Amino acid sequence: MAENMQAELLWEKILEAAENSDIPKLSFATFIKPLTPLSLSGRKIILEAHGDTIVDTIARRGEEGLGLAAKLRAAIVKADVGITDFALALDGKVVFNADLQGAIKDSDFEAIPLNQNFTFESFVVGPSNKLVYSAAKMVANSPAADGCNPLTIYGGTGLGKTHLVQAIANDILSRKPTFKVLYTTLEKFLNEFTKSLAPAGNKLSTTDRRSKFREHYRNVDMLIIDDIQFLAGKPGVQEEFFHTFNDLYAQNKQIVLTSDVNPDKISTLEDRLRTRFKGGLIWEVNPPDEHTKIEILRRKAYEKRANIPDDVLAFLAVDSGSDVRTLEGRVNKVILASKLYEQEISLELAALALDKSVPEREDQDSVTAENVLNCVCQYYKVKKEAVLGSNRKAELVKARQIACFLMYEILNLPLVTIGKIMNRDHTTVIYSKKQIVRLISKNPTIAKDVDDIKSSILKK
Repeated sequence: MAENMQAELLWEKILEAAENSDIPKLSFATFIKPLTPLSLSGRKIILEAHGDTIVDTIARRGEEGLGLAAKLRAAIVKADVGITDFALALDGKVVFNADLQGAIKDSDFEAIPLNQNFTFESFVVGPSNKLVYSAAKMVANSPAADGCNPLTIYGGTGLGKTHLVQAIANDILSRKPTFKVLYTTLEKFLNEFTKSLAPAGNKLSTTDRRSKFREHYRNVDMLIIDDIQFLAGKPGVQEEFFHTFNDLYAQNKQIVLTSDVNPDKISTLEDRLRTRFKGGLIWEVNPPDEHTKIEILRRKAYEKRANIPDDVLAFLAVDSGSDVRTLEGRVNKVILASKLYEQEISLELAALALDKSVPEREDQDSVTAENVLNCVCQYYKVKKEAVLGSNRKAELVKARQIACFLMYEILNLPLVTIGKIMNRDHTTVIYSKKQIVRLISKNPTIAKDVDDIKSSILKK
């Protein structure tokens, strides 16, 4: 009781300082003044908030620091009453610590900090990742919705899986700062699980450490674990993860996972876990096509405030492999070369930085419809006569439609002219063009084929 009275007396002085601070009058009256002092904890005052809205508004991150939270902390310091921080509670339970920016820190088990640059806005969307991007946005907007739990994103290294899952967390926290998100890796989960089993010396019993470990991973609104493929061959960890999964799922909490391979292909994975994964959304993120690579390079250049011409971006995208990290490495090399040689970024400088020869600059007018048709036929290993004929086999129809599309796309030929070259009516050419445009946006394989053929044509 005495402690509560002391908290009330200190809060009165803090309120006076807060009212005369730079906190807007309306914000003070609506969100700060209604807070009720509960107790003191060291140099921190615990304040009861009456509703989620008050907590979320105070905790919401502004452009500078934590908005109202930062201003209230400043008022506490200004009041000079012997405390420096505050925490917010709902129904007596602490839900926000100002000194930890909303994260209730655990001395033994800590989350990996989120990368604030991993947002949906900074993720470059293309045909290869459009669907998985939409799935991630859907989970961010409606965590634990029917059919979306768990969300598993799989694909090769460096394709943006970590970016997407952290974008989910950052998006939710920007709107609801008190939403408890725990991001970690399977390796860290394994290490902390092992740590919870180890002799604890004089600090905590093994039972207490196991309880602490489980509370850390199960007392969250969303659990994100990277590299779940490392569960393979670890029955003890699989057992613990299985129970963690079930506990969160039963509480209707969202689970988000990433893997280098489809979970169905993870060797020695228990069937009960495999079944859990299949019960939610499983999406693959595919390697970017050439156009998406260029847009990724453009985004990286923008983030690094570098002016890289379009022809250099196209040059950097050629033979760059399939992962985003290689693209970023190329951008970094070119920017470094520009600083070292004190030159503006050009095709010649980029070639020097990558130790590659400068591509010959050819006039696009030198490309002919014959070149386009030959490249399409070579790519799909079909005869030109068959493509120009009337056979309706699927592989021939695909080759015809792509040839029509590329003749229009690269050469800008009239549709009637393309029709004559392809032995088709111009309405068929129109349909072919529309069909390929549609497929490029929905089918990553077709998008890659078209991009590869186009690159081949322009190199000739």
